[in-house]
Amino acid sequence: MSESPVKMVDLFPAPIYEDQGIWSYQYYEDDNSARVYHGRLTFSVGYTALGKYTITGQYSHGKREGAWVWQAIYNNKVVGKYVANYHNDLLDGDFSYQPLDVNMRGSFSNGQLIGTMTCTVTEFGRKRYYEAHYSNGGYPVGTWKFDNIHDGIVENIEFQFLNNCLISETKIDQSTGKRRFYKNESDWEKEDNIM
Repeated sequence: MSESPVKMVDLFPAPIYEDQGIWSYQYYEDDNSARVYHGRLTFSVGYTALGKYTITGQYSHGKREGAWVWQAIYNNKVVGKYVANYHNDLLDGDFSYQPLDVNMRGSFSNGQLIGTMTCTVTEFGRKRYYEAHYSNGGYPVGTWKFDNIHDGIVENIEFQFLNNCLISETKIDQSTGKRRFYKNESDWEKEDNIM
């Protein structure tokens, strides 16, 4: 492949959110005159008088590489943010997702979730917590923990995974301490108060 000199291109307007945005990116043309993105990419759109949405990232010979950042900004304050790392166009490395009252974090390797993913959600003044674990191959492993509100009752839910299979599910009523174990699709086995 003979690589043409890198050209800087600004294209606008690009419709999004029924408004106008500005893309800025670099590319070269391959032997078939097709554009191959290479270098920094930015996008910005002002969808209200006070707010805007931005994307920044990097391409390497047509593939996403390094940190990509998506942001929603309102009244000069970031109100939503997603950061993902790429290698060779696959998610690879840490990511975070933070819209308003959500904080999610985890890691990818070669496009697969790995390790521990956590998420905290603030609703009606109460924080809810989620935790999930993945093997190096991206399969669910170990104990996953979730908070849930069902009919006004706060429950902690635990899922146990072994060899990529769900082997048990437990719900703990926070008001009474009672545990319920998953028995089959239509029945829950109840256990006495654990307190």
